[in-house]
Amino acid sequence: MKHWPKPFLSLTGALLSALLFLAGCAQPQQSSAPQAETPALGPDGNPLPRTRTVEQGGSIYTESTIAYPTGIPETSVLVVEQTSPQEVMVGASFDYTITVRNVSNAQLTDVTLRDEVAGSFDLSHTSPAAASTDAGTIVWQLGAIEPGQARTVTVHGSAAEEGTLDSCVTAGFSNALCQSIEVVRADVELASGVPQDALPCDLIPLHLSVTNSGTSRLTGVTIQDALPPGLSATRLSGDATRDFSPGSNQQVTIDVGTLEGGETRNYTLEVRADGSGAYESTASVTTAQGAEAEDTSSFAVAAPELQVACTAPEQRYIGRPIEVTLTVDNVGEASTRDGIIALQVPAGATFLGATDGGTLENGRIVWNVGNFVSGATKEVAATFATKEARTLEFVGSAEGLCVGAVTSRSKTEASGIPAISLEVLDLNDPVEVGSNVTYEVRVRNQGSATATNVRVTADLEESQRFVTAEGESEVASVNGRAVIMKPIEALAPGGEAVWRITVQALEPDDVRFQLTLESDQITRIVRETEATHQY
Repeated sequence: MKHWPKPFLSLTGALLSALLFLAGCAQPQQSSAPQAETPALGPDGNPLPRTRTVEQGGSIYTESTIAYPTGIPETSVLVVEQTSPQEVMVGASFDYTITVRNVSNAQLTDVTLRDEVAGSFDLSHTSPAAASTDAGTIVWQLGAIEPGQARTVTVHGSAAEEGTLDSCVTAGFSNALCQSIEVVRADVELASGVPQDALPCDLIPLHLSVTNSGTSRLTGVTIQDALPPGLSATRLSGDATRDFSPGSNQQVTIDVGTLEGGETRNYTLEVRADGSGAYESTASVTTAQGAEAEDTSSFAVAAPELQVACTAPEQRYIGRPIEVTLTVDNVGEASTRDGIIALQVPAGATFLGATDGGTLENGRIVWNVGNFVSGATKEVAATFATKEARTLEFVGSAEGLCVGAVTSRSKTEASGIPAISLEVLDLNDPVEVGSNVTYEVRVRNQGSATATNVRVTADLEESQRFVTAEGESEVASVNGRAVIMKPIEALAPGGEAVWRITVQALEPDDVRFQLTLESDQITRIVRETEATHQY
């Protein structure tokens, strides 16, 4: 129903007038003192407008308000407010605003605003644009206005002549008494699934999600899941929580109760598999309204299988690095998590370092490698050394979630090697003919193993004659110009043997005193000479 009250929201004459004066011919009103309380309704029962003047930026404006139907905004439906300058100059552009406000608690529809302007008003434009501007009447179709909302229009123009401009505003609207009957639909959805394939030792989370996908309330909502052979329930969590005992863990019933439209309930049923294989679990949901649904989860339970190979060199010299490699293969059908590779540190070995972040923990080198993917290979290595001759046995292992530790062994024989040095020095040089010269002979074992049957022989020149010898061993024999010392049975690593061999200078000569060194471990004779000047 359209409302156009007889004087409804009509703001005329002095109510919404803007007086036009020639420049300097009139002074703006200075007083804005409160006026006496204005009646809300006129004698004819129609609402009366309320007007006041305000100052904004040094200019005087007239603000007029009318409330329909009671004249009081707090008890009315629609309020119209107009703000315009109290006076303007001939030919000067100005604007005024009109606001329509819905002060009711219901939507107003088909809201129409009319502004009839009398006088020499020359319209420029409006914001928003008016539906029509014919014969001095400006019309806006404002459509629907929600409770508490408002629409404001702005009129831009100028006055062509001196005098009075009258702006008369009316507003109309429609409203209706409406009643709705809601038509609803009962529907339910059920989704089930597991996040990933599982291991035999896993508690497998079977997720169940029931949703009221209709618009009606669902009551008596019940989920049932008859687990297949090989699967057994251990615990239910979510909106309902309970543990299952053996013998009652094959048939699972969940009393969901009531579901509002759009509401979802989530549950997690933890199940355990008896062994590897493919499994299917079908869950169903029923309601008192007859809506039903079901869903099937398919998943596989597979076991990982690890193999490890420990590789070490068969022989290494003492002090040299020994690299041990562990190669791990997952030859099973499933991946395993929390993978650990370890290598025991054998007695007598010193850990030097490891690849891939391996660390020394409680007498073994440990690599935390995470997942062992099915079909994947992981290789790590550690380096050791030893200071003594011995057999080093290395034991490597690999393990992960749901797979026990597997081991592999290898051995390295750590042995030493003798490294014998020979030095000879004449203690007095040059030597006068007829005098003696002493040669100091030093043999050192700079290696890592004991040298055995160490033999030293001195070879004299014809201008020299052997006098005596002393030191680590006695003279074994003098054969012509060869002085042979008795062998040393063993010279330990770091050990040293010293001899002093004295000879006489027989004639002037530039001689070369020559020594040879032999042992069981030396494959080529070691020779050393010392030059001596005889005069």
